[in-house]
Amino acid sequence: MRGLGLGSLALALLATSACYRLGSPPTLGETVRIEVVGNQGRMPRAQGYFVDATSRALVNRLGWRVSPTGTATLQVVLREELIDAPAQDRRGISTSWSIRLEGTALLVARGGSLTGTFTGVGNATGLNTVQGEPEALKAAATQAADDLVSWLDAHAGEISADARARR
Repeated sequence: MRGLGLGSLALALLATSACYRLGSPPTLGETVRIEVVGNQGRMPRAQGYFVDATSRALVNRLGWRVSPTGTATLQVVLREELIDAPAQDRRGISTSWSIRLEGTALLVARGGSLTGTFTGVGNATGLNTVQGEPEALKAAATQAADDLVSWLDAHAGEISADARARR
């Protein structure tokens, strides 16, 4: 009976390892500065929403320090937003819109650099409603920031490992 209990525990740990981290997030060992080095977007608010959401996610999820004077740099390029009208009423009039934010990021730190992409989508049910364009843009920016920080979470340990190997 005890063997079955340990086997069940091991199976449960294996099943949840895809969802939860067993260790702490990767440490960078320096403060990060977020720089938007390119913005091909048509919606000026998207940049501010994205930088704010990325800063919050880096601090809250990874425990990193973020400052305009950071020694590590997260350089971001925002692509032009993709706006689509996926839902229409029976007359063919759009009833909702989706806004997709995409971009690339380059993290440059003392230990090395990483390059990745990110994407996020927000939905609006009307341009002048509570679920209008600003809220959809905020949602897309937050989702894009979460995507970027999840990628950093998975790969930033490579920078630390590379730096330790070079010493």
